[in-house]
Amino acid sequence: MQNSHSIISKIHFRKLSKTVSLQIKRAVLLFSLLAVLFNGFPIEKLPFGFNNPLTSPTEASAHYQFGPVSGQLVVGTEKNILASTAPVAEPVTTNPVNCGSWKCTLADDNTHWMATGAAASPSLNMQLSVGGVSLNGANKMLIQTEFDTDANIGLKIQICDWVSSTSVDSAADAQCTTGGWRTINSQDATNADINITGAASSTAFQYHLYDGYFSTGSTGGTALSTPLSNFLKATTNQVKIRYYSTAASLPFDIDYLRVSPIVDSVYFPAGATSQNAGTLTGTYSNVGALTNTATAMDSFTAGGNAQYFVGNGAAAAVADFYL
Repeated sequence: MQNSHSIISKIHFRKLSKTVSLQIKRAVLLFSLLAVLFNGFPIEKLPFGFNNPLTSPTEASAHYQFGPVSGQLVVGTEKNILASTAPVAEPVTTNPVNCGSWKCTLADDNTHWMATGAAASPSLNMQLSVGGVSLNGANKMLIQTEFDTDANIGLKIQICDWVSSTSVDSAADAQCTTGGWRTINSQDATNADINITGAASSTAFQYHLYDGYFSTGSTGGTALSTPLSNFLKATTNQVKIRYYSTAASLPFDIDYLRVSPIVDSVYFPAGATSQNAGTLTGTYSNVGALTNTATAMDSFTAGGNAQYFVGNGAAAAVADFYL
């Protein structure tokens, strides 16, 4: 039978052990914190059983939408700044609010960057650079822009391919090196670009670019390999868009530009093949959801869908093709 002195000694020993253990843990934690302050022992490697007091909740840091960081009027004349009236969606012919800078293109706010085409060809070469773009595993690049223009300007919207010069629409230049400019306008039945006209009032446009969006040829279209990474400048992850026209001395203004790399579950065609003697007319990209008429082409604020892809049957053969 244990005496009372033995029992009391054991109780004191257990209390002392707990106190010493707690003090050791505190000392180790304090040492670890001091080590972190002096770039030493990494806090994530604290001994098992210690909670990390410096860990903050995980936060998403990826961005999905990017705007302009700079702009350049390569050809054309800046219009006078007009900022004394309230911003409204006005036709280009009624002098909308113009703040005289690419910085007016950062938001959908009816303030504009305005220019007038030169008396030459090309007459307008207006460029916006969207910087720091991250693809984040995207399979499409959504281009959204809104502008006003004279009905006769015949505008092309182009994107710089920094990698490939194969079948580009305009050759590489001082602003777009190595590859060249690709026109993102829709194409007609002969696969020719449809120049944008009739956007005299503010009109919003959007384009879904993907590997296979661009094509060549005149019978159905042959896909060009243009991964989305082609449109990001290697050193800056810069995407460059230009607004281009050959019609002389006509006004033009941009309200906004947005670039959004997205992971989209909706897929558009990237090729077409006829399986018999029939011929194909137009380009497969016209099967996409956003190919509209020449006066409201690729616009999501105006209707119409007059551009088609056609499979023509031959003698004693039905139309037979696949996308």
